Amino acid sequence: MPAAVIMEENFDQLLDQCEAQELEAPGGIATPQVYAQMLALYLLNNDIKHLDLLMLEFLLNLFQFDSFQTFEDFTC
Repeated sequence: MPAAVIMEENFDQLLDQCEAQELEAPGGIATPQVYAQMLALYLLNNDIKHLDLLMLEFLLNLFQFDSFQTFEDFTC
């Protein structure tokens, strides 16, 4: 089996593990390390669709659990 195919299978397995950790996390919010791994794997696979969804989810979680109430809080 070619090395590229084996590496792709390993990436898929690691991504499946990260997604499972996210689903099993309290409140569905994983640790920053899990999100960083998912981000790296999506970038390596050039999976822009899932990367976009991950970033949207991250921003929604930030607003939910941070002191920011509106987008106006980010203005300079």
